[in-house]
Amino acid sequence: MKCILHKFPSDIKEKVFYKAGEDYEASEYEVTSAEVQALLRQLVNERDSLYVDVSEDGVLLFHLDSDKCLWVEITYYSSFWALSKITWGMADPIIDGASQGQAFSSRIPSTNTEWDAYSFPGR
Repeated sequence: MKCILHKFPSDIKEKVFYKAGEDYEASEYEVTSAEVQALLRQLVNERDSLYVDVSEDGVLLFHLDSDKCLWVEITYYSSFWALSKITWGMADPIIDGASQGQAFSSRIPSTNTEWDAYSFPGR
């Protein structure tokens, strides 16, 4: 899977736009699902994010908010979209399911928790 890790310094000033190389570091990787999980653990500062290209049709975007809570946005352009604040433990089953091509449902994988927002485009 192709990943892009965006790392911001802890003392970054609030701006309308941020520039790669100037305001944050962007690093690209070609990795396995286990390596995606390791990259995810590198998110430590507000605005840090990890973009994961899981298929021709699907992407995962993990990011930390101002309270350093982990969020995930899942986009399968033809079939599914979701956005949720998740725990670190919830991330691994999401990554594993996406890497194995499993379809997502109204519930976060390995939990009985419904996504904060979701839709099934094309249905």
